[in-house]
Amino acid sequence: RELDSILVPYGLTQIHAMTSVEKSNLGRLLEQQDPDLLAWFLGKGTPKDPSIADAMRHVLTFSDERARVKGT
Repeated sequence: RELDSILVPYGLTQIHAMTSVEKSNLGRLLEQQDPDLLAWFLGKGTPKDPSIADAMRHVLTFSDERARVKGT
């Protein structure tokens, strides 16, 4: 559920503007195990695969910006 609260809003608002490479990277990210995803989202490590790490950065940037906007 915690992961859904981050990933679903990202997908719903960003998928239309993503390139095919970004969509592919996001798909690879979503194929990862939940414990790994949770650790990465909590800042306890990063994916070793650069394309997955790139998708992770995009999601985290979106999530941080969304939280900042909600906080204002």
